[in-house]
Parts: sequence; structure tokens; C-alpha cells
Amino acid sequence: MKEGFTKVLLIEDDPDDAFSIQESFNEVRAGSIHFQVQCAKKLKEGLKILKSEPIDVVILDLLLPEVEGFDAVLRVRDVSPSVPVVVLTCVDDEYVALESLSHGAQDYLVKGSIDAGLLVRSIRYAIERGHLLSRLEQSSEDRFFKIIDKNADAMAVIDKDGIVRFVNPAYQFLFEQHPEDIVGKPFPMTLTTNPLAKLEIILKNGDTKNVQMRVSQIEWEKKPAQLASIRDVTALQKLENLKREMSEREEMDRIKDEFVSTVSHELRTPLTTIKSAIENLKDGISGDLNEKQSRVVEIADRNADRLVRIINDLLEISRLESGVAKIHKRRVDAVPLLQEVLQNFQMRTKKHHFILEGNFAKNLPPIYADADMIVQVMNNLLDNALRFAKTKISVEAKATGQDVEVIISDDGIGIPEDRAKELFGKFVQFNRPMGGEGYKGTGLGLAICKEIVDRHGGRIWASSQTGKGTQFHFTMRQFQEETDTL
Repeated sequence: MKEGFTKVLLIEDDPDDAFSIQESFNEVRAGSIHFQVQCAKKLKEGLKILKSEPIDVVILDLLLPEVEGFDAVLRVRDVSPSVPVVVLTCVDDEYVALESLSHGAQDYLVKGSIDAGLLVRSIRYAIERGHLLSRLEQSSEDRFFKIIDKNADAMAVIDKDGIVRFVNPAYQFLFEQHPEDIVGKPFPMTLTTNPLAKLEIILKNGDTKNVQMRVSQIEWEKKPAQLASIRDVTALQKLENLKREMSEREEMDRIKDEFVSTVSHELRTPLTTIKSAIENLKDGISGDLNEKQSRVVEIADRNADRLVRIINDLLEISRLESGVAKIHKRRVDAVPLLQEVLQNFQMRTKKHHFILEGNFAKNLPPIYADADMIVQVMNNLLDNALRFAKTKISVEAKATGQDVEVIISDDGIGIPEDRAKELFGKFVQFNRPMGGEGYKGTGLGLAICKEIVDRHGGRIWASSQTGKGTQFHFTMRQFQEETDTL
């Protein structure tokens, strides 16, 4: 609307009513506001003018022959949503006029009671109210646009014909497309009524992604539209699959551990009976044995002992992993503990002519540990060294930071570099040349060591050079008077 100049479109099929309103306009032409009035006798004619010319306000009869009631208001609003509408009604149609306001009209006038002053006030009010509503709608649309534009989810606005009208940056990033490749073209996915549809999309490079899509009904540029919100859940779904796999694996481990524990317990009773029978044969309780019989009994005795070690290892790893084995940590003097282990082990090394050396740092601090479990770790590591050493085993202990580190070394052929990561797994065995023991083992000794050291809050690892032997290291926490006595 230009200042002091208002273009009015009057849509009225009754010539007398049209003339009366024209006369009311003529009465105010001498004032500061000037009106240019165009008349249309039919709604179709008025809508044609609206489409082709700028109009500031529409005065609309509600009793046109082409439409009934506020349907005429809706038709005008469809053609020009921003143009304010003042409806004309008879006295007995005032209810219809009020209904028209709820459908987009800004004001109404009752025929027969219109004068110049009322007409000017009504037009001014309709125009100002239209401007205010337009500003409010624009403000709401701006806020809505900003919310969509900044949203982390991919969002697309699709019109009633399925054509994309807007996409936010997140949509462009997800689909790896530019806006010109998307806007103005059909939406590439089926818009479902499912409140949270799960879909798989294929990108231009052939990669697939899992997404969740929500579809909401909105208005876009004052027309019905749909808002598709798309969230990339590929990483989340992978995480959920991983959690499910871990849960299934844990359940399988639990069943396996229960099976191992049950079977091991069941084997102990008959094995004890077999072991007792062998001892009776060796002691001659059942009669003297000849040389050949004695060799057979000796073989049976060694294999019975091997079965006992296997069962004990199985039970021990099962107790540690299930948490049944309780740790009773206390202050332990490291040097006497290590010396006692070496003394007990000395006889076995002498038998096979091995050199066993101990080298413990002076003033080695006490440790905070379960002494029996640490002895078990030492025995397992020394047994391992004894099987593979050529001539020498050494044990070193030193303080490192807040820990005490123990190192068991052998001079065997070493561990293959490509298998070092497997070392502390269950039932892992290496084909290193065997030393004096000639016993291959169960493949559980190092796994037991790791479980014990882990539960003490320490670390265990191995270092090896092919042809130069292997070193096993493990750490134990030093005893702290102020914390470990609480």
C-alpha cells in the first residue's frame, strides 16, 4: 500500500450494494486517504484480478452465487494469502461473518449500516491486522527455519506433491549432495506414517547407512507440507550389535565355565581312585611287579599326575574368572617370599642341571598382595621357563615407581614375534623346543597368571628375542601404610 493511496477490490454481485459501497468511498475521497476501487461481480473475476494486480484489501460478499459462506474467504486466501479480507454480510448472517474471521478474514461489515467513517476504520484495521499477522507469521517461520537449518538431524521439507522444497546442511552432509541436486526434485524415500521408521539408504559411493525417519505435518510458505527428520543411527546400531554379541559371548563363556568346573569336579573323584590304585601297585601292596610292569605303572603314574595338573588348572581358571576365588591382600615382604619360592624350585633345576639365579634389589619394599596367589604366579612362570630353558633361569626383582617388578628369564629359543599377542590366552601353547621337563602343559598356566595379576591391579607381559630367550615381567603394588591398612 502506497502512502495515502489504497487499492480496493470489491467482490459483490448485487448492483445496489456495490453502488452503496462505492458512494461511501466517494465521501472520503476528499480526506487524506484516497481509495482506488475495482469491482468484480463474480468470485472468479475477482480472483483473476488478484492474480494479475497488486491489491491492498479485498471487500468480499459472503452471499455470492458461486460459493457459500466462508468458502469464498478460503478461495481468496489460497490465491493471495497476504491480502487482508473484509467480508460483507446481512444482519441475519452475522454468525457466518464471525466464522469467516476464524478462517482468515480480518473484519466484517453489515450491509445497510455502512458509512464512510466505518468503512475507513474497517479497512485501516484490516490492513494493520493483516500486516501484524504477516509479521508474526514471518517471525515464526524465521524461527522455524533457523531451528531446521541448525538441527543436527537431516531435515527435508516436502510439499503435497512429494517435491523437496528445502533441505538443511545436515541433510546435505548425510546424503553427500548439494541443494541443487535435491531441491525441486521428488523426495527419494517413501514418506511413511510410522512414527519412527527404520530405513537403509544407499549413498552415491555405494555405502549404506541405517537411519531413523520421523514425518511431521507442517505448513511451509502457508501451504501444507511434510517435514522429514532423518537421524543417522549406523554407528549406534553397530554399537548395539557389538553389545549384543558381547552379551552372547559372555553367556557362552559362562556356560563353558560352568561346564568346565562341573566336569573337572566330576573327574577328581575317579582320578583320586586311579591315583591310589597306582600308588598301591608301586608300593607292592598288590604283589611284586616285574620290570616291564613297573615301567607301565610308572607311565600311568606320570599321566595321572598330568591329569591332576590339568584338572587343577581348569578349576583354578574357572574360580578366578567367575570371582569365586577370593583375594586376601595384606602386607607381604617381597624378598623372603621370592626366596622361599626359589628354594622350593631349586631341587627341580638341579635334577636337570639348570642354573637358577636370584637377583633382588636392596631394600626392596613390601608389597600389598595375596601371598599364596603370588606364589602361584611365580611357580607357573618358573614351570614355563623350566620347560623351555637350555641351561639357565634367572629371577630379578626391583622397585619401579609405585610397584615392584619381577622378571623371570630363560635362555631358550624365544617366542615367535607374530604369536606374542596370544601368549596369555587360554589353551595357548607354543612349539618351542622343550627343556628338561618334556611336559607340554595345559595352555592355562599363563592365563591363570594374568587373571591373578589383573585382580591385583598389576600388569604382566613378555619380551623375547628369537634365539636369545624370553623374559616374563609382572608387577605388584607396593604396600602403602596410610591406605592399605584401612
